[in-house]
Amino acid sequence: MITFVVLSKNNEKTINKTFESTKDVGPVVLIDTGSTDATLSIAERYNHVTVYTHPFTSFGPLRNYGASLAQTDWVFALDSDESLSLPLIEELKNLSLQKNTVYKVPSKNFYRQKEVQHCGWWPDYKLRLYNRHETSFDARKVHENLCIHSEDIQTLNAPLHHYSCHSSADLLRKMDHYSTLFAEEYAGKKTSSYAHAFCRGAWAFCKTYLLKRGFLDGMVGLHISMYNAHTTYYKYAKLCEYNRESK
Repeated sequence: MITFVVLSKNNEKTINKTFESTKDVGPVVLIDTGSTDATLSIAERYNHVTVYTHPFTSFGPLRNYGASLAQTDWVFALDSDESLSLPLIEELKNLSLQKNTVYKVPSKNFYRQKEVQHCGWWPDYKLRLYNRHETSFDARKVHENLCIHSEDIQTLNAPLHHYSCHSSADLLRKMDHYSTLFAEEYAGKKTSSYAHAFCRGAWAFCKTYLLKRGFLDGMVGLHISMYNAHTTYYKYAKLCEYNRESK
């Protein structure tokens, strides 16, 4: 059996899909970091969900904390804006888990309910299924990864569904949150300047819109390319400010 570890904060728009997709596969450990919307009341409707509250520290340690509370050795790190596709549910039910293997899952991303096929958003493979006694997540504040040593990596065929953003306001909130976490993590460790931030942001736009063919996704592709550009710019602009304040 697999335990799903889910981190949440104010995810009432998406978390019902998360719970519905997991109810016939395995229990859910929900780590909530301060929801003020209907997230927790939604969780109470599901018998397979156990809720724990914890202040937000950073993503990696929180995922490890959730794994320590799991009822099984096997853990699937699932976000509160993700759900299992029907083919993935069947694949997980029939999967013969190997102790030293980490499983990689393709992620199908949606913006405003529209599937994004370019911009680097497909297939967007993610390491998510692992044995909690063999590996764990690193301590990074953002873009955390599983610590891979000698484990074999196996790719599953069926995708996750990721409903990351529903509006421009969602993109702006994510941009501010992730750029701040990046600056906090690398303050005093990396150098930066506003010119460097501008160049990195411009390159992020070109990479997403042109090299990763975001233009083929129409206005959605433009929105995502601009989001990547602005997030990258503010990551390094904030890092510049953090470095100056620490002197």
